[in-house]
Amino acid sequence: MTITITAYTDVRSPYTFVAKAEVYRWEEDFGVTVDWWPYAAPLEEVFGPAEARDARQLRKIKYMYMNVRRVGAAQGLTIRGTKRIFDPTPAHIGLLQARDDGVFRPYHDLVFERVFRRELDPDNPDHVRAALVDVGGDADSWSRRLENGTAELDAIHRRAEAEGVFGVPSFVLDGELFWGTDTLAQIRRRLSERSG
Repeated sequence: MTITITAYTDVRSPYTFVAKAEVYRWEEDFGVTVDWWPYAAPLEEVFGPAEARDARQLRKIKYMYMNVRRVGAAQGLTIRGTKRIFDPTPAHIGLLQARDDGVFRPYHDLVFERVFRRELDPDNPDHVRAALVDVGGDADSWSRRLENGTAELDAIHRRAEAEGVFGVPSFVLDGELFWGTDTLAQIRRRLSERSG
């Protein structure tokens, strides 16, 4: 029986950007299915509103980017801090459309690369459309979906939160929640034990 891991991603999350390569390897190394879903992490709750952050919150953000750049450098990734907090709705609806079109991974990769090079604003429909077209997705279906996509994303959020999700990257394996990049090795060990 194939193991399915539910994974939650947010195209604004640098930690998900650096985690996804290892998650892809689980599929290759263990034959698992990774079922990716968008989840807009509550950034203002975690880091404070962009215009009113205190010194502690700013130090936290500065450290986060310093740390994630170290991890990303080993993968050859460019990670530049975003200039504002984006509403990822257009890009996350793009993730759903890319799933349906069979181009999830190319879209997921391209959007992350462009967001963290400051070449794509995930709340800009023109940017998202271009990325979807570049990977062979159905941009017209995405445009129609965008009109009512918030309800679809809300349902995914409710399901994620019922599973205990509160941030990204998050993974659900056998009903157990794993959050953050430090859990990637734990999941790999568990999959290795199960496949051995």
